[in-house]
Amino acid sequence: MKLSLSTRAPRELRGAPSRRMQCSGGGFAIGLLGYLVLSAVFGSLPDDASLQGWWLAIGLVPATIGLCAGFALAGLVD
Repeated sequence: MKLSLSTRAPRELRGAPSRRMQCSGGGFAIGLLGYLVLSAVFGSLPDDASLQGWWLAIGLVPATIGLCAGFALAGLVD
């Protein structure tokens, strides 16, 4: 019999992702989606293919901020 010092109940599904992973992924998606929607609304989508690549790469900044916010929020909830 294995004793655990943790007071949390064991997870029912072993393959289920943790809450931090779920919130981090959701924050990343919300950050990137928000960037894309606001860019489309304000008409700042570039026409050139190389500029579109840079535009999407810059979109990773708010997505990463969303990822960090989701990770921190999940840490507070746990």
